[in-house]
Amino acid sequence: MEYIDYNCPYCGAQIELDPAETEWYCAYCESRIIPEGEVLQKIRYERKRGGFAGESAPEPDRWEIPPRQDPRRDGYYDLPQRSYRAELAYVSPKSRLVALLLAIFLGGLGIHRFYCGKIGTGILYIFTGGLCGIGTLVDIIMIACGKFTDSNGLFLTNWDA
Repeated sequence: MEYIDYNCPYCGAQIELDPAETEWYCAYCESRIIPEGEVLQKIRYERKRGGFAGESAPEPDRWEIPPRQDPRRDGYYDLPQRSYRAELAYVSPKSRLVALLLAIFLGGLGIHRFYCGKIGTGILYIFTGGLCGIGTLVDIIMIACGKFTDSNGLFLTNWDA
């Protein structure tokens, strides 16, 4: 069985993906891996061809299929649309507590936006006083509710400082 080298998008660790599997997890951060681009195309091609090293890929178990999802004609399944719970798997390494405290005490200067990597809007907040305080108030509410994202689009949900 030939494995595919892949870097975990969450922790950056190099892992090996087994093309015969239908789900992959990082051995270091235990995050679920959803391969994209060329890696996913290579896995699909090799499965259709009959597997790596001439071995055929095992037939997927009908009980592993998510509800309300039918297989396509080529035997594969479409990736489900991301829901809010699935988006929580994409967590920022930045601290939510630090961002909230910066927004409360230095929100008019946009320091919390600089902390999260949003440099452009941080500069805008400096010159406009946090968009006259309205933008700062919205950011405080978003951070408190866990809907605020960093510059990579990852949610700030981790309260550890």
